[in-house]
Amino acid sequence: MWLGSSLLSSPTLARTWAGYDAEFSKKIGDGQGNITSDTYIMSGGVFTKQVEAKSNVEGDSEQSVAIYTIKWSNSPRVIT
Repeated sequence: MWLGSSLLSSPTLARTWAGYDAEFSKKIGDGQGNITSDTYIMSGGVFTKQVEAKSNVEGDSEQSVAIYTIKWSNSPRVIT
């Protein structure tokens, strides 16, 4: 819901809008029980395409998915 309303309002705010900030983390394991976090700190995100939709009524586990395409200006990476 938030991404959809942001996509609609971003073109009207183009002169004053600085882009989105986000932080994404994923867990990385080595197979021996050791787990670390791989974190990306993103800024300057902008939508690059309209929302794409995937629909599958054949019984796929992801029967309806919205795909948002966002590009980021930089992404420092931290592994802890």
